[in-house]
Amino acid sequence: MHFSIYYEVSKEFVEIEKKLSVERTENRSEDLSDHCSHMVRQAVVLTKIGLWYKQMLETRRSELQKAEAKVVILGDKINVHLSLLQKIYLTLDRYSPTLQHHPGLLDAFLKTCKLVSDLRSKQNET
Repeated sequence: MHFSIYYEVSKEFVEIEKKLSVERTENRSEDLSDHCSHMVRQAVVLTKIGLWYKQMLETRRSELQKAEAKVVILGDKINVHLSLLQKIYLTLDRYSPTLQHHPGLLDAFLKTCKLVSDLRSKQNET
């Protein structure tokens, strides 16, 4: 008869262990599920941040390309103006003795240059 008591206690003990094991498994499953949900939320946030950075990078790249194009255009204009100044300098150097004897010619030349410059400015505005 003692054997049956031990058997019953042992049987109950096994049942309790099974219940505890199932509860631990359920708790672990819930913990893993919570952890996975948290990681999914983090992934969504990181994806949004990544897309935002990508968009900002594309915007900056586009702005830099536009600025680079403007710099090229301005460089071309500077080269044209430098070439014109070089020609003016060479012309003034060549005719320097004449201009020294006739100071009115230099004044007329400078006024003509200003007039041409003003006309070009007005033409570029339209």
